[in-house]
Amino acid sequence: RWVEMGTPWPDEPVPEVVAPEKKKLGRDDGLAGWSYAELTRPEAPEVSDKQWATNGMDLFILAKLEAAGLAPAPAADRVALIRRAFYDLIGLPPTAAEVAAFLADQGPDAFARVVDELLSRPQYGEKWGRHWLDLVRYGETNGYERDATKPFAWRYRDYVIQSFNDDKPYDRFVLEQLAGDEIEDRTEETVVATGFLRLATWDDEPNDPKEYRYDRLEDLVHTTSSAFLGYTVKCARCHDHKFDPIPQTDYYRLASVFWA
Repeated sequence: RWVEMGTPWPDEPVPEVVAPEKKKLGRDDGLAGWSYAELTRPEAPEVSDKQWATNGMDLFILAKLEAAGLAPAPAADRVALIRRAFYDLIGLPPTAAEVAAFLADQGPDAFARVVDELLSRPQYGEKWGRHWLDLVRYGETNGYERDATKPFAWRYRDYVIQSFNDDKPYDRFVLEQLAGDEIEDRTEETVVATGFLRLATWDDEPNDPKEYRYDRLEDLVHTTSSAFLGYTVKCARCHDHKFDPIPQTDYYRLASVFWA
């Protein structure tokens, strides 16, 4: 109807739309700026009970406690200590015999030996590998209406568990998952590691195949940046990131890595 009327335009000036000023990034930003601040080594605070602290971090904790008029909790007894170690490292409680053996061992390195023994158990990789599997959206089905199975997804799961148990260097862990099929010393294990690239939901009958290709690229960019870099870049698919220094060009440069 406006076109039929001859597209009349008001005589008064149209208000100019001004984009809000981009918030300055910094340690006191309150958003994400602190993570880009230059690393510094602060001076250790003064505390009253210097004997309590066993490392530098303890000094900062104790300073806050003393400022609030609080005292540290007493040290855990040996039963609590071994239970915490078991739950933290393998996700299971110690048996009565394991607790008794630890209580009877009065050696100065008794607890260190318990920790080393737990780190050598296969349950260690199962306990801590599951956190990585959550980060990389591990699933054994495709999702969507048919939710078909991924028959060999378990091989990637086992790769992650074994990597934790083998104490694989993190840089190698990253390399194998992103390019295990391209590296010079390629093995069956490194190819299995690239299962990372196939773990997402998978629509085998998309309404728009071209659009869905970009949706899959977005999933890979998002998962890679959040798992390996510690922050998301999804905003930059449509525009430069509002708060983080991530331009749209960098988003598509990263997406191009996965284009095949």
